[in-house]
Amino acid sequence: MRKIISVFSLLWFLLFFVACKVTIVPTEIRTISFNLNGGESSDELYTEFRASDDNKLPSATKEGFIFVGWFDGEIFIEKLEDKDYQLEAIFIESFEYETISESMIFNQEDSEYFIYIYRDGCSWCNKIKEDVQKYIYKISLDNYKSSIRVYVINLMQDGKKSKMFRTYNQDDYDEGYEGFFVSKAKKYDEIYIPTTPALLKVEAKGEDVSAHVLAKGASTVVSEMNKGLKIGKDEPNKREHYSITYQLNGGYTDEELIDKFYSWSNIILPNPKKDGSVFIGWYEGDQKVTYLDNKNYNLEAKWADLVEPEIILAMDIFEKPEDKYYIMFINQDNESYEDVVNVSSRFNIVNELGIKIYFVDILASESKPIKRSYTGEGGQSSTGRFFVDGVTKWDELYIPKAFGLIEIIVVDGNKVAKYLFDGIDCIDFLENILTE
Repeated sequence: MRKIISVFSLLWFLLFFVACKVTIVPTEIRTISFNLNGGESSDELYTEFRASDDNKLPSATKEGFIFVGWFDGEIFIEKLEDKDYQLEAIFIESFEYETISESMIFNQEDSEYFIYIYRDGCSWCNKIKEDVQKYIYKISLDNYKSSIRVYVINLMQDGKKSKMFRTYNQDDYDEGYEGFFVSKAKKYDEIYIPTTPALLKVEAKGEDVSAHVLAKGASTVVSEMNKGLKIGKDEPNKREHYSITYQLNGGYTDEELIDKFYSWSNIILPNPKKDGSVFIGWYEGDQKVTYLDNKNYNLEAKWADLVEPEIILAMDIFEKPEDKYYIMFINQDNESYEDVVNVSSRFNIVNELGIKIYFVDILASESKPIKRSYTGEGGQSSTGRFFVDGVTKWDELYIPKAFGLIEIIVVDGNKVAKYLFDGIDCIDFLENILTE
């Protein structure tokens, strides 16, 4: 028994001796000062801290301003290290985003970057406006380099919706992106954004440039932006850029003339206009240019005389000689008439499908039988705003809207009408064929 007690006594003595030898050295107490720079804070403004402690920086507010964060000189401070600090609260006035056009999504010099997408009238977009502005401000500082820049696009300007802000068919749905269809997009007008706010990431890897969704919804967008923000002095990787010059040859355009582009950025060239002429295409010498390789370009616009499509009577819709052609229902009072004539004339001249467009004046007296409402009883199925599919006689057509496009094709020896598009989608449909 005494031996057991002696052993325990020895062990206790050894532990006590070791404990006396192990001295825990506390982290040095550091000093810190906070300059609120005209703002105020409801949190404690402490004057000392230890780096080993979980030190939370105080919040700050200033009426009419956005609090960016605490800075030590020009260095943004997120976490306290083992050193003394003199911190100043930095505030900025609220500012409007400098937006880029949607056609520039793939045309930025960085090899990776964010595209922040919002729209006027979106309440959640307004709620995170200050967070986005803070991010933009921080990465603009010379000594605060982020590996990922952010570019801003507004999907609704001047009351008009972007082509990107639209619904889409289930067949187009890309399962991995939960409501967005962007993973296969190479051009901006192939991107579908059904909701805002949203955050895309564009990455250029070798010859491939791709966009994919990082986040949708206000909180996730802010979270992803903060993840992309990295402190350091390294500039992001840059892509090589190339130049474009244009000779419009008397034409003009309201579109942005992109004078430089970055490697593999999938530029969509503008479609200029010229009174009395139809745009044939951009040429470099005798070679038509539809896709930009990685090189410099000197592009020249080529023109042909504008020839308005042939206007036919409604009763002649099924009587044209071709086995396949388009019928455009339009009237000269329509605000899009000039654009429809231009794209239709160009389509008849330069499309490689051999398909011709004929016009039917929807307001002409001969067209009255097809300009009417319908009940749908006793006919074929309706599609869109047209009641045309499967119809083989002109007076069986129902066209309630005065701007639309149908296709006439031969099926089992009969010419049959098929609905294509109505409204501004008619122009987009034809333009897409011409640019493919």
